[in-house]
Amino acid sequence: MPGNKTVSSIRIGALTLLGVLAGAQVMHRAPAIEVPAGFDARIYARDIAGARDLRVDTDGTLRLRGDSESFEITPPRDDSPRMVMRVASEIQDDTVIQATARAVPLAPQAPVTNGPVLPETVALARELARQRFTDVALAPDGTLFVSDARAGVVYQVRRISL
Repeated sequence: MPGNKTVSSIRIGALTLLGVLAGAQVMHRAPAIEVPAGFDARIYARDIAGARDLRVDTDGTLRLRGDSESFEITPPRDDSPRMVMRVASEIQDDTVIQATARAVPLAPQAPVTNGPVLPETVALARELARQRFTDVALAPDGTLFVSDARAGVVYQVRRISL
C-alpha cells in the first residue's frame, strides 16, 4: 500500500531525528579526562568550540583561542568570581568586547601540593599534550590546563596531596 510507505518513511525520519538529537546531547557532555592517582581533574570552562593555544599569564589568567574567537579566563579572587571573557582577536591589545557566562562553578578544591613543579606533573603534561585535539598549558603553581578542541572544554588538573 502506497500510504503505508509514506507513514513508514515519516516514522523512520522521526526516529532518525530523535537519534540525532539524542546523540547531540551526548556529544555536548564533556568526556572525562583520565589522570593518574594523585591528580584531580575538573572542567574549568566549556562551550568554547575549538579550544586551543592555551597560555597562562603570571597573574593566573588563562588565554586561549576558539574556532572564531579568543578568550580570557580570569581566576577567582576573594572578591570576585572566575570570569570568561571573549576578546577581539583582531585588535592588537585584545580589548574585551563581551563577558560571557561560560564559566563552570568550581566546587571546593582538594588541597594542592605547594612547591616546585614536580616531575610527575611535567610527565603528565607531556602525555596529555600528545593526545589528539588537546593542548596543554602549565601554570607556575603546577596547575595544568588542558583543552579538548572537539568537546570545547578546558580542564583544570592539579596535583593533590594524598
